[in-house]
Amino acid sequence: METEIEAYSKLGAKISYRIGDVVFLDDEIFIISFNKSIIQLTKSQENFPGVFFKYSYNLKQKVKERLEIKNSNGSIKVYLNLKNTGFDLENYLKKDI
Repeated sequence: METEIEAYSKLGAKISYRIGDVVFLDDEIFIISFNKSIIQLTKSQENFPGVFFKYSYNLKQKVKERLEIKNSNGSIKVYLNLKNTGFDLENYLKKDI
């Protein structure tokens, strides 16, 4: 799956594009990219082994055929391109309601 990660800090912005696998586990989302470390997007404080980057998020929403995940202060935005994957994004987002 294609992912786009925008990270903002006082020092500037960084946008990275990755292709890899995504694992959904309740409110935990893991991006496992080829040749890169595991990225965890979470609403909890739970730590998982092998995770190199961990970001908290507050919002998940559908933007076109992509899942947008971001935190309230705007320092991180992640877009997962779910087009042509067969993933039921509508049903997944309904579980959060």
